[in-house]
Amino acid sequence: MPPTPGRASSLRSLLLLAVVAVALIGPHVGRRVIASSDEARFPLLARDMLERGTWFEAYVREKQYRNKPPLLPWAIAGLSREPHGITGTTAQAPVAVAAVVTVLFTFLMGEALFARRAAVWAALVLLTSFGFFGHSHRVLPDMLVACFATASGWAFARATIASPAPARRWIVVFWIAIGLATFAKGPLGVVPVLVAAIWLWLEGGPAALRRLASPLGLAAFAAITAAWVVPFLMLGGQSFAGRVVWGNWLTWFLGVPRPAGVANFLLDALEGFLPWSFLVPVVARPAAAAWRDRAVKLALLWSLVPLTMMALSANPMERYSLAAFPGAALVVGWWADRHGAATTRAGGVAAWIVLGLTVAAAVVGVAGAPRFDLDWVPGDRLLALPLGFALAAVGASIFVGLRHGRPRVLVVGTVTAMLLGLSYGMWSAADRFNVRNDFPAVAAMLERHAHGGESRVLGGRYFQVELYLGRSLPRLWTVEELNEFVLRPGRPVVLADERAWSSVKDHVPPGVKVLDRIVVRRRELLVIGAR
Repeated sequence: MPPTPGRASSLRSLLLLAVVAVALIGPHVGRRVIASSDEARFPLLARDMLERGTWFEAYVREKQYRNKPPLLPWAIAGLSREPHGITGTTAQAPVAVAAVVTVLFTFLMGEALFARRAAVWAALVLLTSFGFFGHSHRVLPDMLVACFATASGWAFARATIASPAPARRWIVVFWIAIGLATFAKGPLGVVPVLVAAIWLWLEGGPAALRRLASPLGLAAFAAITAAWVVPFLMLGGQSFAGRVVWGNWLTWFLGVPRPAGVANFLLDALEGFLPWSFLVPVVARPAAAAWRDRAVKLALLWSLVPLTMMALSANPMERYSLAAFPGAALVVGWWADRHGAATTRAGGVAAWIVLGLTVAAAVVGVAGAPRFDLDWVPGDRLLALPLGFALAAVGASIFVGLRHGRPRVLVVGTVTAMLLGLSYGMWSAADRFNVRNDFPAVAAMLERHAHGGESRVLGGRYFQVELYLGRSLPRLWTVEELNEFVLRPGRPVVLADERAWSSVKDHVPPGVKVLDRIVVRRRELLVIGAR
């Protein structure tokens, strides 16, 4: 049966969005080094899985790791096939794919809630948000959570708003997506259930919560969750409950929030949603006025509930704001489609502010390029010009769109400028980031002195060095352990930073010296050994 005109149009929109997302995200996969221990942990888990042929009992530096479900390392291992096949590309690819799919699910959710144009615009707003693009290349499970959470939002919207009657099959899809989101990062995956419950309660009171009840859906969620929880429990139920569930999950989020932490988190969220966060003061009033609209209410809750929960947690981190971006993009897409043609005083004021800020930033950025030490700004004025033009074009598009009620100019112009700016700027950003965080060079320096022999690390985790070294780099904790290790036959070596070495250098045996040194991330790293 040929697709209906509406379905054919949806497929064309999906294909177009997929092409644009892949064109923006794809060329940069694997270009940036893995520079943090948080990111390096997941390819290290994948390497251990492949080396020992285990899918659950994986170790990082001789320590069993169960703090996160194994979906991301599984995906990395599946792309790599053998331990030495794990690269920056295979490590970042699952996250990049999840980012592209998140854009598509945002469109599908927007289409279930609003007009198709609003859905397309929402997907493009999400794609060109600075923080979303940045997270599409970080080897962390947060993007996988965002992907499956947005899929659950699409299913919930289909079950409650898009369908003329309650559609139980979409509630089953909702619970499957929740199970996969939980499989990506544990308890954070169930946040959409809270959003859905709040929306149902507001719409129909406590009795409406029964619409979430689906024996088949709950069974699917339980099966997906049991697939990784049961093996983890079999590896030590008491330690999993105490160290992971309580010590790593609950105590990390539960607690009294610090005002400074809340403020920093909200500022990070605004920065991550740039340039669209400039529209927040303009969008807020019509969105609040449309609160009784069931679709607008769901989109607002899909952004505000995760944002509020993460802001009020004990340890709000910048990457947690990613969960709020799809809902925020949906609200912006709806506003541009329904209210973008109206001119308001708030819009006029915002237009001038945005134009002034972006043009000033473009001029200062290009003029000061040789002096600036920013990843996104090339060190040459001529090379910085395209980025300056893109930034000025963002300001001009928002100005014309708000000042003259031209939503197409606002969205399409800003999206086009951001696509060019992000794509061009990332080449400079990745290169300069790699220079500052040259951990492959640290691993090579260590190997030159280790000659394939034993190595250790003192004063830090440095999982990223272990990743590029290609073998385990256990940690030394005391000066006694250091002295015993460096005096072993075979002249083993130790990696340490300047601070760690300063604290022990007066207590090591004669002949134990600094053999080599390198500056990475403005920190001097040393190779210590016996001459």
